[in-house]
Amino acid sequence: MQNYLKLMVRTKSRVLFDSMCFTVSGVNEKGPFDILPLHANFVTLVYSPITVDKGRQSEKQIDLKEALVDVVSNNVNVYIEE
Repeated sequence: MQNYLKLMVRTKSRVLFDSMCFTVSGVNEKGPFDILPLHANFVTLVYSPITVDKGRQSEKQIDLKEALVDVVSNNVNVYIEE
């Protein structure tokens, strides 16, 4: 069983963040959400910063105003405009 996610944050022209992590958290139109390993496939728009590894020593916040997030097979892709 995989206990991590592969997170990639990118624009059309470059990769801004590419790392393994345990959780990805954000806010969409329905409210706050968390993505954990083995999460169901999912696509959403987010409207605030995303937090990587929330509550852990490795926690990091990635600032953005709006982004498209897709999750497939433990791969989390975040697409933002430049």
